[in-house]
Amino acid sequence: MTNDEYYAEDYDEDEFEPVEFTKLKVFMAILTLALVVLANTNPPREYYIAYAKTQMLGTGATGIGTLIANSLIDSTTTEKNLYFGTLYTTHYGQREVLTLGAFGKFIPLK
Repeated sequence: MTNDEYYAEDYDEDEFEPVEFTKLKVFMAILTLALVVLANTNPPREYYIAYAKTQMLGTGATGIGTLIANSLIDSTTTEKNLYFGTLYTTHYGQREVLTLGAFGKFIPLK
């Protein structure tokens, strides 16, 4: 019996699944899981306003300043929902702040 005949006898087409296809399925499962996690951890606008206020005033700010900051940030902020994250753009006079919200965190971009 030659090697070719040996392999032909052991080969069952119904049970064979190429390794590449299995790797692709694992990759797609991990990618799907990551996208679901991203979508579920997309922080809402209220969290961004609290984050931006802390960045603007610091952590110890209280009183009327925080109310004014909340109003200012809310009125000068636009958001673009990317489903797996949100881009927040806030304008402070001539300054533009671009922040990405994802995984429940905020990442300053500009």
